[in-house]
Amino acid sequence: MKTSRTWLATVLMGLFAVGVIAGPKGDTQLYHTSDASPALRINNTSKYKCVITITGDDATNTVVIGSTTTTIDMSGTDVDTIAELASAIAAATDDDGNTPLVVDSYSGAVLTSESVDAELMIEAVTIERAQWGSINWDTSDTKHYRAAVAKKTYGASRGSVLVKSVYGSAGGTGDVTVTAYINRVEVYRKVIESPVYAWSAAGTTETWAEDDVSMGVIDIPLNLVVSPSDNLTVSVDRETTGTTGGIGIRTQEL
Repeated sequence: MKTSRTWLATVLMGLFAVGVIAGPKGDTQLYHTSDASPALRINNTSKYKCVITITGDDATNTVVIGSTTTTIDMSGTDVDTIAELASAIAAATDDDGNTPLVVDSYSGAVLTSESVDAELMIEAVTIERAQWGSINWDTSDTKHYRAAVAKKTYGASRGSVLVKSVYGSAGGTGDVTVTAYINRVEVYRKVIESPVYAWSAAGTTETWAEDDVSMGVIDIPLNLVVSPSDNLTVSVDRETTGTTGGIGIRTQEL
């Protein structure tokens, strides 16, 4: 019996060593603070540096690759959704006449029709060659906080991923709605009502106890499996205002 156990232990150790039997991999956490949730992720495949300047609902938004400037007019209706902005950025050319920007519009948007003409951070984003950068949502305008697992097409070198939970503090007012989408199809929703009723300090009347949920503190299990060809986006939305805080997701590669 002792010899058999020794033999079995030796075999199991060998299988673990070559990866035939794998133990659980460690958790990974992805966290975005307010005003830092990507609306679009952009990969610069040019040999030149890229600078994208978002000025808002006007005609002066620009994409500069090398020394070539492409102007994007967001003052009208031609470019006012996430899909339209992604197309306009992808059409920008560099000094060699190439269109080198690969745009991931899936990770940060749950609908192709989401408005972007006044919902993005006013900022200049620099993306070096062969690097990814992001244009971010303005939390006070959108009232949402987001985190995502990008599909392998968009630079994510990964296998299947288990999204275990969403956590964080989605500051603001009004109900908190937690929604998860795989390939822009809703697969999970939970609404946390705000404010809630609680007894006042006097103990004789009811009063609003908004402090209970004003910071939107959440830690909610999801247990969603995302394949390499799928994209998952988790959105935590406040009904009335979005202020400060952030949300994250805990993942484990399978």
